[in-house]
Amino acid sequence: MLNQLLLGLRILVVDDDYFVAQETCRYITGAGAAAAGPLPSNEEALRFLDGSSVVDGVLLKQVLRDGSSDATRIELERRNLPYLFTASGMAMATPRPGMPLLFTPLSGRAPALLVRRTFRRARPIEGEDGEAQRAAGWCET
Repeated sequence: MLNQLLLGLRILVVDDDYFVAQETCRYITGAGAAAAGPLPSNEEALRFLDGSSVVDGVLLKQVLRDGSSDATRIELERRNLPYLFTASGMAMATPRPGMPLLFTPLSGRAPALLVRRTFRRARPIEGEDGEAQRAAGWCET
């Protein structure tokens, strides 16, 4: 059961496949996280990161609508924000040596445990109502 594995985490989903991204949001909210997005491009992800929303980590598809996700990855590393790469189907190679790759759609406990371990800077989501989270781009729970 996933219902509390990601409790308190705020996770941004960056994926250009709308249906896969929605399923990823459902998976992580089902595990207790608040999900932002999904966002389909580097441009939108970078704009979101420049806004006032705070995230604990990012699930980042390797290749987005506007090309490689390197621009977003570089900004995440500059901000010291943890991220995990995702890929649909068969990925040609791991994005970075030693970095795990999550295959979508996510299912079972293993992805949630990896996300929890990687995004361990969990903060409780207190003082924000659901309407404020939706207005900031957070998925419905």
